[in-house]
Amino acid sequence: KMKISTSVLVFVVVVLVAFVGYSRSDNVALYTLLPPYNYTAVSLSSFLEELPQSPEGRAVIQTLIKAIQAQTNVQIPEYVIDELLEHSTELLNYTVLSNNGLSGLWFDANVAYWSGTIPQVNTNFPRVPATPFNFPSDTLTAPIDMSLFIPTLQYVGDNIFTGYPFPNTTTPTQARINSVMSLVFNQLADNIHLSQNDPNYSYVLYSGSKYDNLEDFLLALLNNGWQVNVYLEWHVAQFYGLYTNSTGRLRSIADPVMILTGIMGGLGSQATLPATHSQWMIDIVGKNTSFSLEWYQGDTSYGFFPGDMYEITTWAGRGEAHNMSSKYAVQAIKYMAFVQDVFTTAASGANLYDGGYGVTGVCDDSCAIVELMMGVSATELYPFFIRKQWVVPEINHRISLRDANYKLYQSMLSAVQSLPQDWKGTNPTCIERANATIVWPNNSYPWQCVYDAQVIFKSFVDN
Repeated sequence: KMKISTSVLVFVVVVLVAFVGYSRSDNVALYTLLPPYNYTAVSLSSFLEELPQSPEGRAVIQTLIKAIQAQTNVQIPEYVIDELLEHSTELLNYTVLSNNGLSGLWFDANVAYWSGTIPQVNTNFPRVPATPFNFPSDTLTAPIDMSLFIPTLQYVGDNIFTGYPFPNTTTPTQARINSVMSLVFNQLADNIHLSQNDPNYSYVLYSGSKYDNLEDFLLALLNNGWQVNVYLEWHVAQFYGLYTNSTGRLRSIADPVMILTGIMGGLGSQATLPATHSQWMIDIVGKNTSFSLEWYQGDTSYGFFPGDMYEITTWAGRGEAHNMSSKYAVQAIKYMAFVQDVFTTAASGANLYDGGYGVTGVCDDSCAIVELMMGVSATELYPFFIRKQWVVPEINHRISLRDANYKLYQSMLSAVQSLPQDWKGTNPTCIERANATIVWPNNSYPWQCVYDAQVIFKSFVDN
């Protein structure tokens, strides 16, 4: 469900330009899907192997390159297309990355932005114009562009599609409610740093009272019989959003980025795992209205997103932890709002590229900080990419104000300081956390590398 960030696109451009002259990829086997996953999905290696043989192969490659150029303004030589068509599986050499290498690419994107090589990314959410927002009636009437939220598939050529299918389990009405409320939650979170005189300062009108923060609004819902629930969820990131209907039915192309963990086994082997995406899931249920949201640091925005808008493919697996409800869930949502406000403010103040994505952290970092602030373990998420020097000054500044949220900011600082930095190398918790990303049922994994990684992890436990 993750879109390709512009910083990652910068990396792909470098990969494509440097592609010429490499031997056939040694990573074809790494991406080969195992049964039963290969019955319902297509491996990325198979997709790349078959692409050059298709009459529309060139059109497919050109479409992907145009998407890169639209984001980065980097011109890719025409000869690269010919090389990719002839040796397409060589691209797999560059979809297997170390934590340090991936972190470096994200930081390099900031350097490119600061030097004027690439433009800034718009990380602002749309806004619900009405304030106060009348809840719940305005969820059905607020003027928002739903095309910004509903995922779609776009035909590229040769039975290949890019994007994501909209799940048939979510109605258009429910999608609208979820989308509107994600914007309302983000606007109430923005109030944390805004003056009440600011034109963007927002209110929610509910049951005759006005609310300008998420905690008070959600407590009012609880007092009127609503249910508020949150839990942590994670799965392998579907990186490019590739699909094919070459056999007459739509199938996902299993396209993760593989992470070299640096955790070494015997004979020089290294645990290699698909990168995961994590998010806090939020379900709020009333008698006549309900809505679902997600929260995480995304590659184009940081905050609350509409829930139930994407399907999770079976090859992505799924893990779940820390189910919370009632006032405990409200507290977690409050912390989410404060974390996003601090981190977006810090990124803006430092003029970071793409809202600081990959530098101030990624989805896993943001979710783990909330975990730690709530006093629960953060042992399910890996890897962490936070560079603490970009966010700690903003937290310290808010602590120095000694306002009503003084203890909250102290808790946030403690969480940030205790978070491991996997991009720097292995650490005492990396094996436990990397192993926790293996979440497929019945010990049936899509790739051989997952089995191999478990053997390496077990060797450390046994010793």
